[in-house]
Amino acid sequence: GVHVNDDSNSVISNREKASRELGFTLNNLIAMEQVHSDNLEVVTEADGGRGAFSWDDAIEKTDGLICNDKNLLLMAVVADCAVAVFYDPAHDVIAVSHCGWRGTVKKLAVKTIREMEKIFNSRPSDIIVGISPCIDSCCYEVGHDVFSEFCNNFGTSGKTFFYRENGSLHLDMKKAIKFQLIEAGIKEEHLEISPLCTSCRNDLFFSHRAEKGKTGRFGVMIGMTLQ
Repeated sequence: GVHVNDDSNSVISNREKASRELGFTLNNLIAMEQVHSDNLEVVTEADGGRGAFSWDDAIEKTDGLICNDKNLLLMAVVADCAVAVFYDPAHDVIAVSHCGWRGTVKKLAVKTIREMEKIFNSRPSDIIVGISPCIDSCCYEVGHDVFSEFCNNFGTSGKTFFYRENGSLHLDMKKAIKFQLIEAGIKEEHLEISPLCTSCRNDLFFSHRAEKGKTGRFGVMIGMTLQ
């Protein structure tokens, strides 16, 4: 992340390494000014490099990116939130969605699918989805305000995303995302959810919860190469 007081030269160097391993350059990378919204943007080759080197020129106030241009690399950066990546092999469309609890309760993943349908004629049954490592229910204690928002937006199903332990509420964000994806028409065999918890595995991932807010960000990327 270029916005969390990490050394900018190290961040850009790491981004260059990751991009190169995937067959891209930083001039192909597109990042967002993530604000926990359900805002989506369709990006094109003209947006290449936005947010790659600086937060200042990232795609503004956006938490989801969609494109059908090859040679672009879409990225979200997180430290406990989930990221959903989407690929429609029938129409060569990709997308990335930043799904913290706010994006999840706003059904950003479903909105992403609907935009892929609307703009690029994607069919949910064709779309392959991956969910990144994120904080799991074991470590994700939340307040009653979060519980109420999920119940308001998902009805009785919203209650099933939580469990109580010693009087505390714990949110299973992966379960909530899976529920809405399946309901939106994604085939279960086209859905892969990482079993890793970022808070438990703070040796592998940055975790806002485990590190009490003073942490970096790891990136989740998706792109289609020209070859």
